[in-house]
Amino acid sequence: MKFFFLFFLLTLSLFSGVITLNEEKLLLHRNTYLLNENIFIEDALKHSDFIKNNNLSVFLRKQFTKNYWLKIPLKNTLNKELDKTLLFYWKNINLQVYYSKDNKIIETKSVSDGINNGISYYSFIIGPNEESTIYIKVNDHPLVDDFSAAYIINTEQLISEISNYESVYKHGLLFGILLTILFASLFMYFMTSLKSYFYYVLFVMSIIFITSNLHWSFYSALSPYLEKSILYNIMKVANPFSILMTLTLFTKEFFDLKYKHATINSILNFYMLSCILMVIIQFIFSNGSLIIFYPGILLPGFILIGLIMLKQDKLQASLYSIAMILLIYPLFMESFIRIFNFDGVQNMNNYLQVTSTLCSLCLSIVTYIKLLSILEEKRQFEKEILVRSRFSAMGEMIANIAHQWRQPLSHLSSIVVNIDMHSQLDKLSPKTLQDKLNEMHLQIRHMTNTIEDFMNFFSQKKQKSTFSCKEIIDDSLSFMRTSFESNHIQIYTQCDAMFEINTYKNELIQVIITILTNAKDALKDNPEEDRKIYFKTSKNEISISDNAGGIDSKIIHRIFEPYFSTKLEKNGTGLGLYTAKIIMENNIKGSIQVANNKRGAEFILKLP
Repeated sequence: MKFFFLFFLLTLSLFSGVITLNEEKLLLHRNTYLLNENIFIEDALKHSDFIKNNNLSVFLRKQFTKNYWLKIPLKNTLNKELDKTLLFYWKNINLQVYYSKDNKIIETKSVSDGINNGISYYSFIIGPNEESTIYIKVNDHPLVDDFSAAYIINTEQLISEISNYESVYKHGLLFGILLTILFASLFMYFMTSLKSYFYYVLFVMSIIFITSNLHWSFYSALSPYLEKSILYNIMKVANPFSILMTLTLFTKEFFDLKYKHATINSILNFYMLSCILMVIIQFIFSNGSLIIFYPGILLPGFILIGLIMLKQDKLQASLYSIAMILLIYPLFMESFIRIFNFDGVQNMNNYLQVTSTLCSLCLSIVTYIKLLSILEEKRQFEKEILVRSRFSAMGEMIANIAHQWRQPLSHLSSIVVNIDMHSQLDKLSPKTLQDKLNEMHLQIRHMTNTIEDFMNFFSQKKQKSTFSCKEIIDDSLSFMRTSFESNHIQIYTQCDAMFEINTYKNELIQVIITILTNAKDALKDNPEEDRKIYFKTSKNEISISDNAGGIDSKIIHRIFEPYFSTKLEKNGTGLGLYTAKIIMENNIKGSIQVANNKRGAEFILKLP
């Protein structure tokens, strides 16, 4: 019943003839007549072939090179004089307006949009109970004319109407909000390198482009080289196409559809392909007429995607769905109106400016929430990596302790055998016994110190302390000295005696041990007489290098990545240097760098 009533009203409007003026603002989407002939005003006054135009905006957007006429019959049914203004939102126009009564020209005026802001007007006075007609000759213009809307308003409202249009929609609050969002998102992209931010930046740029006058600069630059029909197609297709494509790419990346929802991802890929095909069809077949099929009609599908994603994250998916509703309303309605040739296209651009700004705000909040969740996942990942690296380091340390204990245990065993032999031969004098006991105490003390070093290294107490460069190097080497000796690795140190460090000692030792362990593994390929590690310190810097030949230049930029290892065949985990980087940056607040020198690889630890 509702649809029938709507259809009935639309049908009745076809038979209305004269615009009845009152104190209200009137939208001229009906009762306007069109004549596609280039004639003089004297002939236009007598011409009877003006055709009723049921949708002003669609008709006007078809014109490229023809000079044509518009006819607007008016009637004042009030018993007072009305001061009215015919207001155009019409870019790149060259009009000649004629105000007539009783088929006589009362006034003539040339009208253009002047500074290319798309606003022009013609004011007139119509007497009580008087009828008149406005004839408008639309002359040619170098650029494509872009008609948005035409109104008849009270002249006293003209200044506020134009001011509201320019300040709010074109150059004011909304434009400023969009620019702020754009630059903030661009900054976040450079900080995070997330693809979702990159596509979001492109999306906001498309919104700014379509809702401002920026696209006219682009069209003006193309006008000397392209026909108007091509410029028209660019104007009507490129802007919505860029929004559709960037929105689709953002959605795919934001929800990680490629890995989490392959079916939806495939549908969106097909949607992008269809958008590209429709653009090609528009350029080849439409010749400036209405788009045969407008992909924007399928935009409500993005709301459905948001609803599907509610199972994944309710807050993010809810905000995304709200943003899509705000954006889709004007774009979907324009697509619907164009396809079915309904009235209402005139106001869609203004709606789009408001809703797209609110949409951009919602998506900005969504991307920020997404970034926080990514950062939290990264922190949890790094925490897990540190724990796993700690266990890995513990295993390495246990191996080193076992290696360091072999010699003192062997020494203790020989002392016990020696005492037993002297006892059996009755040659165990008190002095000999005391010497052997002292020797045993010395070995036991060495083993006890090794255990204490091990316990201190894995202590959970984190407290900064001040220590010298020589001390940190000696403590680090104490864990690996026996391993180095058994592998015939020589250590060379060049330390600044005045160089003191204030930081977390155990964390720094763990970083140094990681580097030393990698150097030891790399040096195993060198001859035993040519295995060397070099320590060198300067102000706030510790350099550790070897003579193993260096790291392959193709992979040196990846060695700090998690799970990347050059020694998989040797059971490398790929976590050691990644953990060292986390410790240096997050705990010690310094940095770790790597480069190849003439001898081999060189790691530089920069301290705060």
